[in-house]
Amino acid sequence: MKQAILELRKLLTGEGLPCYVADMRKPVLTSADYPYIVITAGVGEKPSEDLAGKMRDLDEWVRITIADATPINALDSAEKCEALLQGHVLPLAGWRTFPIDVRPVLGVTVDRTVTISDTNTHPAYLVIEAHIMATPIRRC
Repeated sequence: MKQAILELRKLLTGEGLPCYVADMRKPVLTSADYPYIVITAGVGEKPSEDLAGKMRDLDEWVRITIADATPINALDSAEKCEALLQGHVLPLAGWRTFPIDVRPVLGVTVDRTVTISDTNTHPAYLVIEAHIMATPIRRC
């Protein structure tokens, strides 16, 4: 799972979208720091294992929070992120991966607890989920 999350981060960062993994940053105070993305792993269910204790399959929904300086910018960033992820196949060593499926989870929400100092506005964010599925490559 960690390998898949890091590949997601690499993919999004490579497209110019600053991306963090599950480490919520302190509130951002200038519009120059937007947009950014936070990837959060699933609910922590124990993965399926075979009798030898090896992970059998990966079937996980990953939450992707997209924050931007304004609601319309958040929508634009989310559209770019969704287009990049939908149908993408992650290159995971030793795994046969399937195309990512993306779905919206939370519409645009304005965070009124943070004020962007240079524009005196509040940032907006939304959440999408990416379905990552893979199965180990077995050699006979």
